[in-house]
Amino acid sequence: MKSNHILYVILFLVLISCTREENPKEQFLKWVQKGKITDKIQCKTDANITYCVFIPTDYDVSKTYPAIYAFDPHGSGRIPVNLMKNIADSLDYIIIGSNNSRNGLRQEEINGIVNTLFIDTQTKLAIDPSRIYMVGFSGGARVACMIAQAKPGIKGVIACSAGFQPTKKTLGFQYIGIAGTQDMNYLEMRQLNLLMDSVGIQNQLIVFNGKHRWPNESTVGEAIEMLTIDAARASNRIEDKNLATKFAKENLSRIEQLIDSKSTDSLALALDIAKRTLQTVDGLIPTDELKLTIEQLAKNQVHQLGLT
Repeated sequence: MKSNHILYVILFLVLISCTREENPKEQFLKWVQKGKITDKIQCKTDANITYCVFIPTDYDVSKTYPAIYAFDPHGSGRIPVNLMKNIADSLDYIIIGSNNSRNGLRQEEINGIVNTLFIDTQTKLAIDPSRIYMVGFSGGARVACMIAQAKPGIKGVIACSAGFQPTKKTLGFQYIGIAGTQDMNYLEMRQLNLLMDSVGIQNQLIVFNGKHRWPNESTVGEAIEMLTIDAARASNRIEDKNLATKFAKENLSRIEQLIDSKSTDSLALALDIAKRTLQTVDGLIPTDELKLTIEQLAKNQVHQLGLT
């Protein structure tokens, strides 16, 4: 009897061990380091499809995390992952950069890459299915928008330096455009912003001083904070309201610096920042100061136009 009892215990422990080893999310931690970038993970069903990944330092497979899928026009997953890793670590995001999606591929090739990427990452990573985002630059931005329009449940898109053609009056996802003032696609991004405003599609445009390139870390970080604050509307957590307060305070400080410079371009930029900050935090924190700032900047703009 005693030997049988020992045998049952051994079998039980073996079964537990096998069950644990079969958990792909726990297995995945053997191949990556928390808080570090892993450049190349092969998809299980197609080893030719790979991705770069960053998981936050506090990552725990028993929880779920928001995930950002990033698309570079030249198929470099590391560029956007490296760009976003610091803000991702501070806000507990998973970042996944495709190493295969690139300019020049046929639509069906892109679809195959994206479908394989989604299946593999959502099997191996503890992703919150209600908070999946797309980010892309140039041709990668068009891919990000295409995915968001085709796949229900995408929470938001950050599209850098390239737009898209809205197919509905409501997008179903949050849209943030980013463009440099000297970007060859700046006019396209500005016109898309005005078009969506005119038909009542909620969107935001962040403009930075630069050419046709991935924006810098702080600009992308601002966009990710905006996505995070928007998601906070469904919760009532103190830390979410604290992020909204921090976001508004930092942007008010930027606005003050722009106002002090007193140039026409700086005042126009200050008004843009004030408007998108209000749109981002309204309903979460008091916004009287922001509204007053917008009113004063708008009056100054009208006054300057009257003088020209």
